[in-house]
Amino acid sequence: MGYYDDHMDYGGRVLWGRVGVLGGALVLMFLLGRCTAPDGVPPSELASANAQIQQLESRNAQLQEQIAAMSAGATAEPT
Repeated sequence: MGYYDDHMDYGGRVLWGRVGVLGGALVLMFLLGRCTAPDGVPPSELASANAQIQQLESRNAQLQEQIAAMSAGATAEPT
C-alpha cells in the first residue's frame, strides 16, 4: 500500500482554510506597511519646492525667448 492509496482526493474543491490564512497574511502585511510608512514631505517643504519650480520655469521661458531672438538675429545678419 503506497502513500497515494490513503491520500484524500480534493479534486476541484477550494481549500478555504488556506485561502483564509493567505488572506489574513495579506491584510497583516498591508497594516504593517501602513504603520511603518513615512509621513511624507512636510507642507512647508512642498510649498517651497513648488515656488522654486515656478521660478525655474519662468527663467527657462526667458532663456528660450533669448535663444529664439538670438537665432533669428543670427540668420538675418549674413545676408
